Amino acid sequence: MDESTQTSFNEIKQQFMLMKNGIVSDAMKAAGLPHRIVWGLNMPQLRDIALRYDRSRELFDALWRDTATRESVVIAPMFLPYADMAADEAVSLIDEAVTLEAIDSLTFNALRHRDDVWDIIGRLDGSEALNRRYALMRLLARVMRHDLPRAKAVASREASLHDPSTFTAASNILSDIDFLTQS
Repeated sequence: MDESTQTSFNEIKQQFMLMKNGIVSDAMKAAGLPHRIVWGLNMPQLRDIALRYDRSRELFDALWRDTATRESVVIAPMFLPYADMAADEAVSLIDEAVTLEAIDSLTFNALRHRDDVWDIIGRLDGSEALNRRYALMRLLARVMRHDLPRAKAVASREASLHDPSTFTAASNILSDIDFLTQS
């Protein structure tokens, strides 16, 4: 890691510590999060920190690899330049995400903005892996308006599985599509 990235990484980690919310942190730890360090920061706090820095692949990589700290993997996608990787690599990031919260951040803060988002959706569709199916629903919810027939087909397939981890999201997407097509 170059010196500039290391400095930014250290500053961000210091901000986590300074903004710690003990009550939230304790509740998250009690809920069984897999991270060794949980500072209890919320998404607006993480976004405020991220806005102080430029998007950087190096900073993303450093924070994404810091899986011991919850806030690191959640804030990391806020630094990922949208087009700074191939679609296959985007799918690999989904596969290696340590929590669904990390996938939420990855899909919302980086992947939904990509020009090839439908290619990524196609690569996720039909997978049996929970991370991929969860990411599929999160991405689809963000971009469905751009291709309603395709979104409906993907969400219908996912809903037909009746998997509790994705059924509600798929059902909500289908309801939204019905609303949009009736308006």
